[in-house]
Amino acid sequence: PRPSSYRPWTFHTAANGVMALCGEFAPDVVHSQLELADVVGQMVAMKFHLPHVITFHNTHWWAVRNVASHWRIAYRKYWLRRGRPSFVAVSRAAACAAANALGIDDKNITVVHNGIDLSQFLPCRWLKDGAPPARTWQLLCVGRLEHVKGQDVLIRALASDELQQQSMHLLLVGDGTARPDLQCLVDELGLSHKVSFLGIRQDIPGLLAASDIYIQPSRSEGLSNALIEALAAGLPVVVTEVPGMLEVLTANGAAGLGSVVPCNDPVSLAAAISPYLHDPLECRRQARLAKECASQFSIETIAQRMENIYVTTMSRSSFQS
Repeated sequence: PRPSSYRPWTFHTAANGVMALCGEFAPDVVHSQLELADVVGQMVAMKFHLPHVITFHNTHWWAVRNVASHWRIAYRKYWLRRGRPSFVAVSRAAACAAANALGIDDKNITVVHNGIDLSQFLPCRWLKDGAPPARTWQLLCVGRLEHVKGQDVLIRALASDELQQQSMHLLLVGDGTARPDLQCLVDELGLSHKVSFLGIRQDIPGLLAASDIYIQPSRSEGLSNALIEALAAGLPVVVTEVPGMLEVLTANGAAGLGSVVPCNDPVSLAAAISPYLHDPLECRRQARLAKECASQFSIETIAQRMENIYVTTMSRSSFQS
């Protein structure tokens, strides 16, 4: 059960449901992910005197925008600073944002990147032998259709003079509240023949393998799973200059991986996409770098790190008892 609003009683109702589950199998540790869930997790952990691990996933949530945001952050801050939970973040950017909002030292937040099952992802054509066939270039973008993901910027980039005459097709995978506005923008710019809205899909590995370039125009990212998956398929990538994506591209210290552009800049985005369309050799070089980078995010490596955190948290809890 998950509370749908910031009314205190909804959190207690949700916590009671989780407590009933805890009574059935007696967990050794509580691990909460994302907002709302971590407040419920803290209530449960304190009730059963259990060690608690909290993972922070995003950066934009903490940005105070209105009176309601002040209340939400204050309520979350009250619960998360009670007891001694172990804090984890999926990126250094997410750790700094959470630490600043909670008033804690970011050194007390352990960074554990998201992990993926690398075996699920088939190699794209840039990793295969032989020259690429002459055909329409397929561009792919995966993510919720929301303002924060920046798909509107990508659509405007496709309408630029630099890309208007190129033979390409953009696939937008995902759904969200911005979809109607994005569809109107596509029609307004006369791009309906170049942009397809695929909705929520379960065949992401296949779509990645069949694509030529991956683009993530986000305005904010905690750590982009979609970008990691694109790298696992060996796709050349074009991303915006936000910490949650730069951290992915520099994970293995490789220089020159991906093209990075400013946020909210369709002209720069178009200028970064265009060179790939004329340079298959660079696409192949990027594919090799991408695969090397993705290896840093294997689910086995990340799972081992989380297990170590569970053990440390439980040992600390037992010592305090």
